[in-house]
Amino acid sequence: MMLLCLHICCHPLSGRKDERKEVSASLDLLHLLDEGRLSMSIRYSFHESWSMEGRTSLPVLQKHEADPDEKEHDSGLSWKQSPTTDPVMEYPEYGIGMTYWPKEHMNGPYLTLRCTCGIGMGADMVSGAGYAITIRNGLGIETGFEIHVLSIAGNGTRRKRHMNFGIFYRF
Repeated sequence: MMLLCLHICCHPLSGRKDERKEVSASLDLLHLLDEGRLSMSIRYSFHESWSMEGRTSLPVLQKHEADPDEKEHDSGLSWKQSPTTDPVMEYPEYGIGMTYWPKEHMNGPYLTLRCTCGIGMGADMVSGAGYAITIRNGLGIETGFEIHVLSIAGNGTRRKRHMNFGIFYRF
């Protein structure tokens, strides 16, 4: 009985034999410019409306070292954190998630739910929405907004919301 229930619940996600499976790779340019992190993801479409995603974010650009006067100003007179105390730059992040595409994989609006984990940072649940446009021959752009909806680590130093803008290639 349990196997029958699982089959009925999962059958719409299993796809049909005539569907084309697609893989896409993307690079988030806004994350690279804003935080100095290289964020890459790979999505595998296992159904016309669903895809699985694997993502990594690695620190590649070092932020400048603040002089003592700037550190004093930032700690005493400003809400802005000093770049030397920002723990996001120290650790890589990894994530796995699901994306729902109402139209088709990597074309049109999407909703995503992903679990991310940074070494030494704990795990987060991230929810997002965006839009992807294929420009030519599988090459396209995507933009969106992501919100960290649940944080196991509970530290307030991580960015809780961010925009993304990047390029992708659909194989």
